[in-house]
Amino acid sequence: MKPTLSLCMIVKDEEASLGRCLKSVQPFVDEIIVVDTGSTDRTVEIAKGFGAHVFHHPWENDFAKHRNQSISYATGDWILRLDADEELFCEDGTLLRKTIREGKADYYFCEMHDMKKDGSERGVFYQLRLFRNGMGMRFERPVHEQLLVKGKGDYVRIRIRHYGYDLSPEKMEEKHRARLAALEEILKRDPDDLYSRNQLASCHSMHRDFSEAIRQGEIVLEARRRQNLKHPFFLTTFYTVGQGYLALGEVEKGEKVFREALDFFPHHLDACYFLSLIYYNRRDWENCQTFAERYLEIQSEMERNPATVGSYYCHHLDKKTEVLFWLGSSLFFQNEEKKAAAIFEEAYRSAGEKPEAAMSIARLYAEGKKEEVALSWLARGWEKAREGGTMPDFLRKDNRLFFSLGLFYARENRVEEAVECLLNAQDENLSPSQLLDKKITLARLLWQKGELEGFVSQLSALIAISGAQTLSLIDKIEDIGTILYDITQALEEKGNWQAALVTLKLALEIYPPGFERRRFDSLLKNASLRTGHPYCS
Repeated sequence: MKPTLSLCMIVKDEEASLGRCLKSVQPFVDEIIVVDTGSTDRTVEIAKGFGAHVFHHPWENDFAKHRNQSISYATGDWILRLDADEELFCEDGTLLRKTIREGKADYYFCEMHDMKKDGSERGVFYQLRLFRNGMGMRFERPVHEQLLVKGKGDYVRIRIRHYGYDLSPEKMEEKHRARLAALEEILKRDPDDLYSRNQLASCHSMHRDFSEAIRQGEIVLEARRRQNLKHPFFLTTFYTVGQGYLALGEVEKGEKVFREALDFFPHHLDACYFLSLIYYNRRDWENCQTFAERYLEIQSEMERNPATVGSYYCHHLDKKTEVLFWLGSSLFFQNEEKKAAAIFEEAYRSAGEKPEAAMSIARLYAEGKKEEVALSWLARGWEKAREGGTMPDFLRKDNRLFFSLGLFYARENRVEEAVECLLNAQDENLSPSQLLDKKITLARLLWQKGELEGFVSQLSALIAISGAQTLSLIDKIEDIGTILYDITQALEEKGNWQAALVTLKLALEIYPPGFERRRFDSLLKNASLRTGHPYCS
């Protein structure tokens, strides 16, 4: 006989989210048990619409008591616990049924994804949500209730989204005050309850009351040090206190706390993340490399085996891309350029080949005076955005980058891209010398493409910029050559000898008979002296 599964919930005024939750899980459970603690909205109606058995119990400020009420009504062989502001990943329903069918353990930690309002993840952690019925497992603690387990436990990648922070500011404040009051009441009765004080520190941290979060957290850590305690919830305390110090700008104190966290638990991923960041900002490349590599090792191990960190709430499991960038930077500035290049490629792939990721790498190479490599990454970012038909923010904010890209593509003889980028570089954003380079390069490229109309337009611009006294009309190829020779002379007279050499080369390509060596003798000697070899024979 197939094992049966009961979904057990406690709710109050959850009409906004309950339907989403029940819709995600209804196809995979055999019964739905809902304990309502006093709803005044459509919560009960919605629950019954999904076939739930609804039981009414007045709220008694005790989550564990109401959890135990809900599981007391369950008739299934297994119990799944969800809150109204959660939903099962729809594709994981099959795994849920497979897990209870095989029954290799008696309780399971499921993968929780804490969601922000913008749809991104606040953190990932494992929490006990699935367990056998009839073994006498019950909840304790009125706030942040815990299941007292029996038998064998295991981890399973049944994923659940938690939207508890996707609330209005008013609702979040109400939730914060209620949680704060409950925790403070517990601590009045038992000041030595370190678990509740740890939760109080987290409560203040989430409310951005970092000073109070640190004060409460340091009390917990001091007790841990004094008594040599080993409970896993201290992992969260270390995070709360260390992150609080960083938020207040007390970086050295945060650094000390996160190093202590790693001594306490060598797999503390968040500690590795923050230490990598601290040393990256400090330009301490050796330490940055050490903790970035350590982060990546732990993260990889967690992917293979979730039990590595147990039920610890891991805030930075999804920060691989950032850490790869920091690692690449540390290798680059330690002159490990080949290794750095490989890491940057991995970081770019990890970021989904987003244009902004390419730009971050480009900036790093520019800082290290590797201009051509920087431009190649800038080009990759633009090309990726171009594929998607969008304009990346970094080009929208700094139009001059199109000029650099255009010259880069011109050097690579990628004519189409060079012309497109140079035409996108707005004249008013360029310096006089950049504007001159733009017009000369465009003229050369457009001639190469055979686009005579565009070429003539750039030629007219060059006449105006150089101040050349030359022909005003073009009737034949000789006229183009004459104009270019005149522009060359005007540029030389203004001291723009490099630009003059480029226009001279183009003039020689278009109309060699018009070249008069005596006219440009000083320019060619100047080129020979500056470069060590004649520009042309």
